[in-house]
Amino acid sequence: MRPPELAQDTTPTLPVVRHAVESLAAAGETYDAICLLQPTNPLRRAEDIDRCIELLETTGADSVISVLPVPHEYNPKWVYWKKPDGEMILTTGETAPISRRQDLPPAFYREGSVYVTRKTVLFESGNLYGNNVQGYEIEPEYSANVDTLEDWDEVEERLRKRFGNSNSGEEPSFSITV
Repeated sequence: MRPPELAQDTTPTLPVVRHAVESLAAAGETYDAICLLQPTNPLRRAEDIDRCIELLETTGADSVISVLPVPHEYNPKWVYWKKPDGEMILTTGETAPISRRQDLPPAFYREGSVYVTRKTVLFESGNLYGNNVQGYEIEPEYSANVDTLEDWDEVEERLRKRFGNSNSGEEPSFSITV
């Protein structure tokens, strides 16, 4: 069980993970790496978890995170910050954007389904990532981030379409419960 100060709505993830690792160590269980699977991402597959762990092992990375591609229109090479005086500056700090979409480098964002981190990184780097982060690209149909009731409804609908018996008109035989 987490202590009350680690069970608040605003509690960051890192101290919770550290507490879990320390509690397991106190019980005699030690691990080289930790795999964080947040409950707000319910569509991840076991094979994606396994591949993230394999990627950590084969690359020697500090961590592996699940990622999705950034649509080209939101590529950091095309995104601007707005200064208080209204001046627009590229988030990359460059003076001019890349002019052609075809010349943009691939960009990815943290998807949130799987985090695999070496235990030493959790305690020495003060974050879940470290310096050498590898990305594992999740297939979009297995990605969902449930933060609102609308997100919940969308995941249920996606599962109905995937597993429901559309020919019989019956409700699917699964349910999502909290």
